[in-house]
Amino acid sequence: MSADAANDVPQPRPRSWWMPLALVGLFVVALVLRIAYVVEFSHAPDFRAPGVDAQFHDYWARGLATGDWTPPRPYEDPQVRGTPFLRPPGYPYFLAGCYRVFGSSPLVLRIVQSVLGMLALGLGFAFSRRWFGGAVALCWLALAGTYWVLIYFETELHAPVLLIPLLWGLVLIVATWTERLSLTRAALGGLLLGLAALVRPNALLLAPAILIWAGWVATRRGELRRIVFVGGGLLCGMVAALAPATFRNYYVSGEFVLITSNAGINLYIGNNPQADGGITDEIPGVGTFRTCFDYPALVASLERSQGRELTSSAVSRHFTHEALAWIAGNPLEFAQLCGRKLIMFWGAWEIAHNKVLRVERTQSVVLSPLPVHFGAVLGAAVVGLAFLLFTRQRNESAHDDDDRTIRRRHEVVVLLCVLVVTYFLSVWPFFIAGRYRLPIVPFLMVLAAGGVFEVIRRLRVRAQRGSALVGVAWIALATWGGWPTSPRGAEIAKWHTDRARAWARLDDPAAACAEFESALAAHPTDVEAHMGLGVTLIQQERYDEACTHFRAVLRTRPGFAPAQRQLLLAQQRAQQKSPGP
Repeated sequence: MSADAANDVPQPRPRSWWMPLALVGLFVVALVLRIAYVVEFSHAPDFRAPGVDAQFHDYWARGLATGDWTPPRPYEDPQVRGTPFLRPPGYPYFLAGCYRVFGSSPLVLRIVQSVLGMLALGLGFAFSRRWFGGAVALCWLALAGTYWVLIYFETELHAPVLLIPLLWGLVLIVATWTERLSLTRAALGGLLLGLAALVRPNALLLAPAILIWAGWVATRRGELRRIVFVGGGLLCGMVAALAPATFRNYYVSGEFVLITSNAGINLYIGNNPQADGGITDEIPGVGTFRTCFDYPALVASLERSQGRELTSSAVSRHFTHEALAWIAGNPLEFAQLCGRKLIMFWGAWEIAHNKVLRVERTQSVVLSPLPVHFGAVLGAAVVGLAFLLFTRQRNESAHDDDDRTIRRRHEVVVLLCVLVVTYFLSVWPFFIAGRYRLPIVPFLMVLAAGGVFEVIRRLRVRAQRGSALVGVAWIALATWGGWPTSPRGAEIAKWHTDRARAWARLDDPAAACAEFESALAAHPTDVEAHMGLGVTLIQQERYDEACTHFRAVLRTRPGFAPAQRQLLLAQQRAQQKSPGP
């Protein structure tokens, strides 16, 4: 063979020795961060005594695992067993499985959830490497493995830790439809989508979006007839996942409730005269709804106001009607509220729900140094999306095999965009919170990793002008919604108040008092801290001090009934304790 002929033979590309090393190093860093945060969080009171939604999930799971449905003090029976699911059942049932298999240790549970988080990292890396290459996959792993919000929620008793790997499994399956549309793959995708909907019911909206995307892909290949089989398979998989929940709801109540009965009240929380885009404790005209333990009392209040008993579906329809009536009667306010929720969802900061996320981060030695926030991810994702679409156009003259690969990558990019936008639209009508946005962040990070890789590539080939323009665009987009600012006094007060309530659940009134006092030091007029400290002081028979705090509340909120009742109680007990003349 001549030398020229030998040169024409394709030579295998040398394997990069640094990529496996970088992969192992990034996974080790991600694992160490998770272990370190679990150890740090284990010293917090809500590690053992979670509150609000996490407490409800824990109660529900323990009831399933042990058969003991005794509600925690001071709550009444939330009637989980005899009514349709109020909250999605997927995560509590997963939690119950963990308790049955591994016991009720809070430490073991967090370890299991951290392993689940590492599994999600593995799925995300596999997806990124398959469709965008090893370098982009490593960039993705660096972002996702050190993203503080993911690490934080892997230790919380909330749904994202289960929802994210389910969505990764869904995306991995659906992306293969660009290679082959088959009934089996469609059914598996439907099963995963149904399981995701059991964790977050708004995931159901992804089904029509995926079918539209699949129809677009099939049209590009001249296989539009196959979309009927794909749609049938997707539906069958979803029915297989959802049927047990629907049958259970009908069995216990005689009502047809697909998954949950909370759509109406959630819609009303997000759209009422007092709505501000986030979660609120007070339901106008009905009562307080701080936790799902309050829901039976809320329904009872509504039944008294209407003079009749209401089914779960009727309650949901009532709140839906109230929300739609407010929207129809206040179009300008509704438009402003939608704009506010749009900014809240896509802004750089993390919107608090049960806990104040900004303070949680600043108070953590492990999380506070981690630099990546949502604004930076979003900015890089927009830049990466532009580059990926540009790459598709730039390679139009490539060979057939290369063009086919580029076309499929382009279709997968569109799939990611469809999933992100559809998920946002499913949340937008309700209310915004950091944990409701989190499930789409790993998918945005795939686009962000593409942007990071392209910037690095351009710097390596000395494309200074293009890199400078990209850098300016990235910085501008990263500041969208404003950089996270230092927590305010009210937020710090709430953080201490939440910890105080956790100590109270652990029957440690001294620690609870210390946290309430720290809350008042940060925000001297905080009503919740004064009320909580006053009640705790009553329990310690320090009645005069308790009266001081209830009077402070009444100076801030004259006529506040709970403070008036507690003040009267403290005064009566102080008189009973005082010696007679």
